[in-house]
Amino acid sequence: MMSVFRFQKFSVRNERSAMKVNTDGVLLGALMTIKGDSRHLLDIGTGTGTIALMAAQRMDQALSGTSDATESRYIIEGIDIDAPSAEEAAMNFESSLWKRHLRAHNLSLSEFSSLCGSTVYDHIFTNPPFFLEDLHSPDSRKAATRHADSLPLEEILDFASQRLSPSGHLSLILPFDSKIMAVRLAAEKSLHLFSCVDIRSTERKQPHRSILEFSRCRPAGECPERLLTIHEGSGYSGEYLRITAPYLCLGK
Repeated sequence: MMSVFRFQKFSVRNERSAMKVNTDGVLLGALMTIKGDSRHLLDIGTGTGTIALMAAQRMDQALSGTSDATESRYIIEGIDIDAPSAEEAAMNFESSLWKRHLRAHNLSLSEFSSLCGSTVYDHIFTNPPFFLEDLHSPDSRKAATRHADSLPLEEILDFASQRLSPSGHLSLILPFDSKIMAVRLAAEKSLHLFSCVDIRSTERKQPHRSILEFSRCRPAGECPERLLTIHEGSGYSGEYLRITAPYLCLGK
């Protein structure tokens, strides 16, 4: 039986990709900065293509009512080292309202870098693998997508430092405990933090994820930090429901 995750404006086949639709990806897609003047966007480790599809929905919203709305020349590329994931993303892109803007490639980041010529990207986003423990999952495909040695953070930052346009930005979600290291590594590559959202499951728990955004521009002051709580009482928090309302079908 085919597994399909239904969003409000698109559906995602969710059976072949090594990593399924998940809360981390949905929150990154909902909270990352989207600029309507972006022309080239890149999703590293696209999986089912969910974040790329959310970016396409948000690009259309950003362009709505502008002179660019009729042309909409932006392209979002999704790459994944796992062939079934890339194939499933391609199917999800093709069945969406934004299929002419979306491309899926079965390539590693290093392979893609060698093939993309002189292209620079206005927005790079990723929900990268971040499990660093030595004991890998017995599922080799899932292990490859979940373990940081398959796509090191430093490789992502290297690519971004070389391929971001002058006004471009990088958005990613990481374990909260990796935030300080990520900010330090990015600064070494002249990428500066301009947005941070720490995420916790309940008010009684410490944050477990951080959505970080970097650009080439050094901010004038300290980067503001937000705190998002997913659950309150027996359900979702009001803020979580508000953030995900344009995408998820919660309570419908």
